[in-house]
Amino acid sequence: MVAVTATESRLDRWFYASMALIFASAAIIGFTPNSLAILEGTKENPPLLIHIHAAAMSSWLLLLSTQAILAASGNLSYHKRLGMVSFALAPFIVVVMILIAFPLFQGGEHTYGVGVIQIKRVTLFSSFFLLAILTRQRDSESHKRLMFLATLVVMDAAFNRMRWFLPDFGFTNRMALTHAYELVLLLPLLTYDWLKTGRIHRVYVIGIPIIVAFSVVASILW
Repeated sequence: MVAVTATESRLDRWFYASMALIFASAAIIGFTPNSLAILEGTKENPPLLIHIHAAAMSSWLLLLSTQAILAASGNLSYHKRLGMVSFALAPFIVVVMILIAFPLFQGGEHTYGVGVIQIKRVTLFSSFFLLAILTRQRDSESHKRLMFLATLVVMDAAFNRMRWFLPDFGFTNRMALTHAYELVLLLPLLTYDWLKTGRIHRVYVIGIPIIVAFSVVASILW
């Protein structure tokens, strides 16, 4: 019985490590063509604040992946130490997202839809991260799922830049399609929960409808 439990535990840890790498890979796929175009001079170089945001989000995905791999390999002491970085990085990301959001509310096409997405990113990233921190010592199962949800709510920007190869299935609402693809990232997490326990964890049961609600409102206003 002990051996079976240990095997399941290893499988669980490496599953989440793999999912962290999938999240990071999705961001790389989404942003690499854009970054290359900027470096080649075929696309206008964005303001410094955008570069700072890109660096901060890249650091976040690197931290998520590293943390998941450390946990999977049993290096929990390093996992806890490195996790302290998030106490500074997450608030910094929130501040930068707020600074980026202000100009997007000042007129232009799709203002309201974009505004809802900016509110979603700031409020849900902050909320999920804070809850993840509060549960990290007493509820590791909720903690890791909350960290993935915090990351998910800022992944729409990556999928929005994948239009060059992702099929649109006839949808004309770019916002709706972007968020549909974003939510696909959750399918392996939900499936794993169901196969492992026969139910969906309460973090997803509560968190996903909130994410979907923001996405639906943004899509309607787009």
